Amino acid sequence: MVRRFQETADPAWFAEIFARYRKKVYFACRGFYSDGGASEDATQETFLRAYEKMGQFSGGDFGGWLMRIAKNICIDQWRKRRHETEIAGRNLARAGLRVLPWFQRMIYAFRRREFGKRCSRCR
Repeated sequence: MVRRFQETADPAWFAEIFARYRKKVYFACRGFYSDGGASEDATQETFLRAYEKMGQFSGGDFGGWLMRIAKNICIDQWRKRRHETEIAGRNLARAGLRVLPWFQRMIYAFRRREFGKRCSRCR
């Protein structure tokens, strides 16, 4: 199937590849994520990348090659989501400061500035 798709670029052959490996890739991604939606996204991205890079596959274990793509995508998406979560957490902390009364914000800013003077690594 893989060789025929590489030779002809016929989407019907890729559809067969997808049908054969879809569940295997999905459940591998599901083992990485507890969220089914994230697993579906990673599965879709895996097959898109495999489609784009099919010319680079030079033989051997296609399932292993595909699973390596899935693993890399899961790691990439996890890193991206982790970074987005950290940024959202910082924004929430800043937003929380705006809710404090003005005198508590001043105390917080003063303590932060004083700590920064004592700890040069903090800046």
